[in-house]
Amino acid sequence: MIEIKPEAQDDARREALYYDGQRYGLGADFLDGLLDAYTVVERQPQSFARLQTAKPNREIRYYIMPRFPYSVVYELLQQRVVVLAIIHHKRGPRYWRRRLAP
Repeated sequence: MIEIKPEAQDDARREALYYDGQRYGLGADFLDGLLDAYTVVERQPQSFARLQTAKPNREIRYYIMPRFPYSVVYELLQQRVVVLAIIHHKRGPRYWRRRLAP
């Protein structure tokens, strides 16, 4: 099961609007790519690189989207995948870490 945190949903909406501003329909392409990413992550959650965080007891991983310069950052929790953030590769990597609840 995959769960998408509201902050990650906001990330996705913001980036889709940005891409639509660049070219009509590109935002929809971004969202389609994101849905594909969610499907891959849900099917193979342990197949992608693990992030080193200040919370070593947590399994935080990321999936690099093939067409867009973004990664889907997610946490594995028992039988579910929790998407924490959709991050642009040029953005500082730490802004989303405040989303890691204790």
